[in-house]
Amino acid sequence: WMFGLMALCQASFDAANIVCLPLVLGIGIAAGVHMMHRCRESARAHGGRGRLDEVVRGTGGAVGIAALTTMAGFAGLMVGDHGAMLTLGLVMTLGIGACLVASLLVLPPLLLVLGRVE
Repeated sequence: WMFGLMALCQASFDAANIVCLPLVLGIGIAAGVHMMHRCRESARAHGGRGRLDEVVRGTGGAVGIAALTTMAGFAGLMVGDHGAMLTLGLVMTLGIGACLVASLLVLPPLLLVLGRVE
């Protein structure tokens, strides 16, 4: 999704923002791990299947706030005059936004379809 958004914004990888890919992967994986950990805790508490509302309300809010504050920090790089910082901020903001969408809008329905939550 990040690459698609980069293409829409006409941003390309260069020496300044190539470091974004591992950072975005790490942030995205961490968000998913937090959601899955909450799912397992809920499943233990409810006899094998977690509650979707507990997962989304309990951890989704924290994941969302963490991602939004990180996006705001990287978006601050886009106000500078240096082109490399602008593209770094843009790519990180797009990537973290894509991870946020995946964690909060894709992962919960996937857990529901796979029968991990009810």
